[in-house]
Amino acid sequence: MHKLKKHNKYLTLLVLIVFVSFVFNIIMYLNNSRYEHRVGMNSYKNIVSIKVSNDKIYNILNKATEIKKISNEEVLLLYKNYGALSECLIELWDDYNYYNSNYSGVFSKKKIDTSSILQNEVYSRIENYLENSLSNIMNTEENELKLSGKELQDFQVMKSLSEKTKMFYHEFNDKNLSGLDGKEKEEKAVKDKCWIDMLNKINQINENYTDYDFTKEVVKTKIIN
Repeated sequence: MHKLKKHNKYLTLLVLIVFVSFVFNIIMYLNNSRYEHRVGMNSYKNIVSIKVSNDKIYNILNKATEIKKISNEEVLLLYKNYGALSECLIELWDDYNYYNSNYSGVFSKKKIDTSSILQNEVYSRIENYLENSLSNIMNTEENELKLSGKELQDFQVMKSLSEKTKMFYHEFNDKNLSGLDGKEKEEKAVKDKCWIDMLNKINQINENYTDYDFTKEVVKTKIIN
């Protein structure tokens, strides 16, 4: 009888430990799910910001490469928008690395081949190119930049990158988020982790321009009094 009571005592303790562990795991799961959702929301907003900035960039580049010149104000707008793209992309990779390290769901986890992440990020190189272009513009009294030779080619390559990104957004939206708008579209994109698929595709597009020489020397001119 004494042994039976002792056995029941251990059994009760074991059941209590299992129950506490179960409750703890449920709480941790709910907390992780909420945080994962917040990461998804922030990442999707960055994805949308990239689209908005890229559309502005494409419109400027499409016009500039056609007429072979660009105003100083438009060069500045390009510089600002490429800076925004670069910042959004850095945040997206930070979010993905956190997601990849903290969520290990076997069936729902999406992965990106990180061996292909650009070490010399294209948007930041273009941003630097445009910054040097602006420095050169400040040394002249011209209100526009004439595009010819290597400079025209550089802007055409920028347009090509922007155009491919623009087409990807359109195709992805038609395939995965067609007929949705506003909050409904955002919730589905976050739930299905579309931001990871889109980040992966953006990286693949940018890979094609890794080796392009986006360099621009700053020309120092002598100031004549």
